[in-house]
Amino acid sequence: MVKKMLIVLTLLLLLVVSTTPALAQKPSDPNGKGNSVNDDHGKGSSADNNGGNRNHANSTVQNPGTTISNDKDVNTTNNSSGHGFDEWGYNHTARIFNGTAWDWCIVKFDDETYCEDYLGDYANDHLVMKWNAEWDRGNAEGWAFPPYDAWESNLWIGNGSGRSGEVSHYKFVWVGPCVDGTTFPNGGYCIWSQFEVLMDMGVDGGVHYWSAHAIPSGYGSYPYPR
Repeated sequence: MVKKMLIVLTLLLLLVVSTTPALAQKPSDPNGKGNSVNDDHGKGSSADNNGGNRNHANSTVQNPGTTISNDKDVNTTNNSSGHGFDEWGYNHTARIFNGTAWDWCIVKFDDETYCEDYLGDYANDHLVMKWNAEWDRGNAEGWAFPPYDAWESNLWIGNGSGRSGEVSHYKFVWVGPCVDGTTFPNGGYCIWSQFEVLMDMGVDGGVHYWSAHAIPSGYGSYPYPR
């Protein structure tokens, strides 16, 4: 689960950092490769959102405003009509990614060796990411002109043959300056110095866990003064 949590963190960070939603993270290496906090979505430990524990938030995660170079920009792989899903699982018009962790990684890094190392057992997991227009605006501006009514969800489905066997679901919203890893009174926790993880839950080893459950948990209630 730690590896998966790291991957999720990574995906989220990448999503925040680039105009191309990349919510997936890595296995258990903070910046891909093994296991990191940002790995969760990359399957490792990169998106604090997947973690079964809050330590993910403390992993090496890149700040939302950081620029990450992408050898292959997902925007260039969209179908010819500019609408609907492309071959990789991205629908930029609807702001949805619906595909495998492997497809997400290949589009983002265009490096099979790296993706094999980064995703490990999570490579075949199904990944569903959704975000709103404000999330795109924040990415385009480097999150430098708040406030933002931005949200994003990240669902990893590892059920089925050839998959990790784990399931993780995360919900993120922009809330303004905060200290990474800090728990908010409403039950969520801070990540990337400006975002709150409203929900961090899943199933690992047949056991259902909750690492965060903010009240209220609906995106429409944020951001709000703290």
